[in-house]
Amino acid sequence: MADELMPNPLEAGDLDVDETNEWLESLEGVLEKDGPERARYLLGKLLNLAHARNVAMPFTANTPYVNTISKEDEP
Repeated sequence: MADELMPNPLEAGDLDVDETNEWLESLEGVLEKDGPERARYLLGKLLNLAHARNVAMPFTANTPYVNTISKEDEP
């Protein structure tokens, strides 16, 4: 009997559409009630927990832009 690989849940599609919709509706509610700053805070907390629990996340090089050159030193 040949070894079969377990399917990757991310490639297999959403395993629980109802739960996903509940999470998305909750985020929409936070955005409407408390705005993007609160949503950003909650998403950051989720990412921190995922990292602490060894959940592999895809790498992203997107970071907020901060100009480190003072106005006086700009060309």
